[in-house]
This record gives sequence, C-alpha cells and structure tokens, in this order.
Amino acid sequence: MKKIIHGRIALNADTLKRLRKKKGLSQDKLADECADRHLQVSVASIKRAEAGKNVLYRIVLNLADFFDIAVTTLIEGVPITPWSDGFGLNDSDGYCIGRGWELQQLQLLYSNVSHRKKGVTAYVSGMAGLGKTHMMESFLAQLQTVGVTQVTVNANRRVSAQGLSPLSYLCRQLLGLPVDMDDRVGRQKAAVLCKTPDAFIRLMDWLGVELLPGEQNLLVTLKQTRNQQALMHATEALLRQLNQNTIWVLFIDDLHLADEDFVELIDALHRQIQTKPLLLLLCATNVGCFSHIPPWLDDAYCITLGALNGDDAKILAHSVANQPDSCQSSKQRAVERASGHPGLLTQLLQIERPCSTVPSPWVVMVMIQLKKLSGAELIGLQIAAVFGFYFTTEQVHLVLAYVTESAVYCRLPLLVYAGLIKHAGCEYCFQHPLIREVVINQLCGDLRRRISRVRVK
Repeated sequence: MKKIIHGRIALNADTLKRLRKKKGLSQDKLADECADRHLQVSVASIKRAEAGKNVLYRIVLNLADFFDIAVTTLIEGVPITPWSDGFGLNDSDGYCIGRGWELQQLQLLYSNVSHRKKGVTAYVSGMAGLGKTHMMESFLAQLQTVGVTQVTVNANRRVSAQGLSPLSYLCRQLLGLPVDMDDRVGRQKAAVLCKTPDAFIRLMDWLGVELLPGEQNLLVTLKQTRNQQALMHATEALLRQLNQNTIWVLFIDDLHLADEDFVELIDALHRQIQTKPLLLLLCATNVGCFSHIPPWLDDAYCITLGALNGDDAKILAHSVANQPDSCQSSKQRAVERASGHPGLLTQLLQIERPCSTVPSPWVVMVMIQLKKLSGAELIGLQIAAVFGFYFTTEQVHLVLAYVTESAVYCRLPLLVYAGLIKHAGCEYCFQHPLIREVVINQLCGDLRRRISRVRVK
C-alpha cells in the first residue's frame, strides 16, 4: 500500500484556492481544520499545492475528504506526469507507450477506493486495437504487488472445461466458490445470503445452478416484468461477503460483447458498490450499444483512449521495429499511415510494404463489419469514402439517390453503431483513414466513376 499512497501529483491550484476562499479559510486555518478532522494536511503541503508543485497522493485524498468532493475535481485540467515512487509502469512494453495520463487516472481511482473504502467505477473505451486490454492488464499486474484481490472476466469468453458463462464465473469468484462447484453448494450459499425467494432464484441463475421447473417459471416471470427489486436484492447478496478491509478490483473486458443478463448485473453492481471497497473497471470497444457511453454509465469515471501523439508513435515504432537507417523512411511512412493507432502501427511495421499495403488483419476486421451492412448502408459508406475522410449526411443522400435511382435512405447512425464512422461536429468522419482506404479498395470501377461524377456536379 505504501507505494500507492506515496506517489506525487500536482493539483489544480486555482480550484484549491477557490474552495479554500469559499470557506473563508487562510492556508494556516485550512491546515488546522484538517488536523481537527484527523486529516494529515500541513501548511507546507497547502502552499506547495497552491504553487502548482507536486504533493503526495494522500494530501489530494485528504483535501478531497475535507471539501467533500471527488478527487478528480482537484486535478481536473492538470497535465499528469508518469507514475513515480516505485509504482511506475515500464512504458516501453508495447501499447502502454503514451498512456501515462490514463494509467495515472486509474492509479488515483484505486488510491481513492483504498483510502475511502468506497466503490468507484471506471469505464475505459475506444476503437479496437488502441491497447485498452493491454493497458488494463499492465495496471492490474502492478496492483498484484500490493496484495489486492483481483477478479478478471472477459464478457465474451466461457471459462473452464464445463463452459461456465462469464456471468456465473464472476458470481462464483465474488462469493469465493470453486469454478467447478456442485449445484448443491450453490443452492446452500444462495439460501444463506438471500432474504427473499425472488433474490434466491436470481442469484442461483447467476451462479449457473440448474433450476427446478417451478423455479424456472418464476425466473421467466422476473425477467419479463424486469423486477428491479429482485435484481437489487440479489446484487446485495452477491456483495454482502466482500470484506470491508480488503480492496477488490474487478476487471470486465469486452463489455460490448456481453449478453443482456451480464450487462444487467454489471449495471446493478455499478449502482451498489458505493459502500464497498471495490474498484470496478469496465472495458469496451466503441461499437453497438457502446458506440456512445451508455446512459447507465453517465456517472462512472470515463476514460476514452485516443490516438498516440506523434512523438509517442515514433517511440512505439522504434520499439517494435528496430530497422536499419535505410528503412527509416518506411518506418516514418508507417507512423503517418497509422495516425496514432498503436495496433495498426505494429501491423504496418510487420509487413513488407508498409507505405502502400493495408495489413491483412486490419482488412479482415473492416470487412467483417462491412458484410453486416445492408445494401443502402454499404453504398452510403462507399459514397462517403469517395467524398473524403469527412462528409455530411446531405452529401451521402444526394449521391445515393442518383446512384440507386430510387428514394433509398442510408442510416448513418448504423455505421456509427458498427464502429466504422463517428460524429465530427456537424459532420461525420471515418474512425480511421485506413478504414476509408479499405472501403475505397472494395469499390468497383463503374460505381466509383458514377459516384465521382455526381460529386463533381
């Protein structure tokens, strides 16, 4: 724990001064009142913080306690330096290059949970291949050194030889039950923890216990009526055994691939962990229902992974492909074409012609999404690709009507849903330039010429 609490970070000096003056306190008086509440904040620390200098994490946590605000309020808008004091990650291990700010946020959230013993949810999102999973696994690996209880679940992957669902695996882990437990054990555990028959049925279903015919009928009724009380009671039972003196970190990966029951449980956990020492880490790719932040995660701490900046991309390129000087131009071109996407940059550096070829894994990823589109959406996307990286709804529909010679409508939100495009102010744009390149390459010559003619007109 010492490594966690004794890192250093700068506060937003203006925010701290405004909060202090709002209470009518001098720096000395603030230190005195913190001491009265058994919060260790010295006058020297306050002066350092208001001068924009780094202070200990525990100072940030104690000041947040004093003012009764979130830690993030005190550090909002402050450039964050890489981790220090023995808790830093090796930033040369692939996708973690350029993720110092994001890792620092996770570190602060963990410190907040360990200090306050109150649960926090962090939602990490971004397009596929940006290194979300790798970053989270690196963070969790560092937490192992301080004895944190961790549970990692991939929402799309069954566990064990029995093919246990991610939902059942998660629940058994939280209750300390073996993965291959007997149904009798699950029934006994649920009976002890649950106070109502509805919650008992819900928890047994989550645990993967085979239900009796009457119980199955009751479960169907509960799901059809969306009985929130049974859901909440079952979630309370699931969390009841968490030791208040042990910090839990629960990592759910690929949440965008989870089934409805699993998402429903995660939603319930998110709403009920405030009194538990649990850091709930959720990871999702920006597709489907997660193409935007789901409403039920509006109050979570959201971290959106973006592209690497130019310097970080060059560092990653150097670590992935230590090429001779004669190949430096190819490496630079790969950096440019990747546009800050670490996974794509790695793929480009592993092919023979990174200057002109699109890597096969990237092509396959895009083609899988294209094959899911209806005819109107596919033609609309191809029209957009001819217009350029940026395009408008009006441009797409004007050309679409001419090309198809009918009143066909392209639903651009479905292309956002598929993770191929995104909003860009009043316009749309492709998620990545090489998605557009793949779409362009799939265009037959005749259709491309027809689209181009209308575009020129």
